Amino acid sequence: MLDGVLSAWRDGATPADLRKRNPPVHVADERWLGGEQIERFTLGAGESFGTAVRIPAELTLASVKRSVRAFYIVTTEPAVSVVLAD
Repeated sequence: MLDGVLSAWRDGATPADLRKRNPPVHVADERWLGGEQIERFTLGAGESFGTAVRIPAELTLASVKRSVRAFYIVTTEPAVSVVLAD
């Protein structure tokens, strides 16, 4: 799930584009919502976080050409959502 969301970001999609999917994907990431682009990403192993999964990621930001570490909380119920946790 997170791989597909971050791939969409890398490929130029917006959070609004993901909300149009079926089922809709709701994204809360200030960088993305603010217009930041990523060039690439890698994902670590996810761990249970209540009824969700917490997944570490390394994002290479296009504007500064550097990597940042981020954690995402991914849920599928009651709706599909990806939330930046750091």
